Amino acid sequence: MIYFQRIILDGSELPCRVTKANNTTYECGYVPNRVGPHTVNITYGGAHIPKSPFPVAVGPYKDSRIRAFGPGLEGGVVGYPADFVVETNGETGSLGMLFNLIFL
Repeated sequence: MIYFQRIILDGSELPCRVTKANNTTYECGYVPNRVGPHTVNITYGGAHIPKSPFPVAVGPYKDSRIRAFGPGLEGGVVGYPADFVVETNGETGSLGMLFNLIFL
């Protein structure tokens, strides 16, 4: 059995919506109620799945149609491209893009 649990930094839990899409896929979601670091734990058979727990940075709402997504914003492998997409979705004005890569 797959178990989904959404936990915030101080240990209190938020409900997670879980819908079985088909025999092999679950669609999940939650509504954060405050800004800050969050952790999503996903376990199967009592053990964390690969990469779980997942750290999630929750920020304040920002009114913008611009969004960025893709595997290059989630992780990477040395020597392989880390691609991602930035969509402006018709946002106009003085839009400039500056990408800073910081290596820790």
